[in-house]
Parts: sequence; C-alpha cells; structure tokens
Amino acid sequence: MEMKVIENRENKIFRRREILIEASYDEKTPSREAVKEAVCKKLNLDPDSTLIVKISQLSGSKKSSIKVQSYSDKEGMKSFEKKRGEKKVAGPKATATA
Repeated sequence: MEMKVIENRENKIFRRREILIEASYDEKTPSREAVKEAVCKKLNLDPDSTLIVKISQLSGSKKSSIKVQSYSDKEGMKSFEKKRGEKKVAGPKATATA
C-alpha cells in the first residue's frame, strides 16, 4: 500500500494530530487494522493513541481517502472519543469479548 499525506495539522484544543492520507493499493480496500498498522509505521505514531476515523473509497479506482487522529496519549484519546463508540476506540478485539 502506498500512502501520501495530504494534510497534517495539529489540533491543540483536543491535543491531537489530524491527518488526511490518500492511499493506493493493488487489491481490495484494506481493513482498519491494516491501515492503522501501516499509518503508524510510516508516520511513527503510537498505535494505542491513534484512531482511523474514516476510510472513503474513491469511486472507480483503487484509492482511498483516510482520516486519522493521533492523540498525545491513550487517556486523552479515551476522554475525547467516548461518543465515537467503543469499537473504533478499543478495536475489534475488545468488542468481540463484550
């Protein structure tokens, strides 16, 4: 998967980085877990405090627009992301046991 950072801005109010990425790939749209792993590796982010907010498939192509939020720490992410739902914050393993 190839990734190009389109926008990378600091949101000081929420103590997070808001990143917009365009990704291209050869096969099907990658899962949230695969995208999170690749983004964290490429941008040197902590996976425990990084959230994939949205993956939008660009129509008719093998490209996606990916919105990522990376918080300064895990506790900060949990305090701001309560409304987003436990599945996105905790990941699929946490909801499978619930």
